[in-house]
Amino acid sequence: MNQANTKYCFYCKKEVIDTENNFLHKMWFVTDRTIIPASIKYKEQEVPIARCRNCYEKHHKPYMMVIWFVILVGFFLLYRFKVGTWPIETAHVVFAYFLCSIGALASVGLIITLWEYLFFKMINKIPRESDVLAHPLVRAFEDLGWLSSKPDPKSAEVGKAKEK
Repeated sequence: MNQANTKYCFYCKKEVIDTENNFLHKMWFVTDRTIIPASIKYKEQEVPIARCRNCYEKHHKPYMMVIWFVILVGFFLLYRFKVGTWPIETAHVVFAYFLCSIGALASVGLIITLWEYLFFKMINKIPRESDVLAHPLVRAFEDLGWLSSKPDPKSAEVGKAKEK
């Protein structure tokens, strides 16, 4: 099956695609299933979803990694130095203010991350990276019995094409 012959990005539908920035969507096809013990055999493949450089950058914003780094460092420092009482010495006061400002930045970063996760589509005007179920190639494979989520050995059925 060839990728849909389109030259525009799947996400924004405006920009010309950049093949270096494809999103690879994993799909699974159950070939065999046993009940006792519950196990399955499956094939796995990656479906390339074409997108432009602009959408790739929106999906992989580098400042989010910086925010999470500040959060982790802030919590480590707060735990390590057990900040809770204000010291009298000048150096210790400056260090306590430093730790509090890192904690404040971490809180702001956490709120921004949560906000963007909940409202990514409204903020960036494109779907999230994993929202590809409407892609024609993904739909075609799902019609043939492929799954977009990893199958569970206890409930998976052997893949077969959907009846139309």
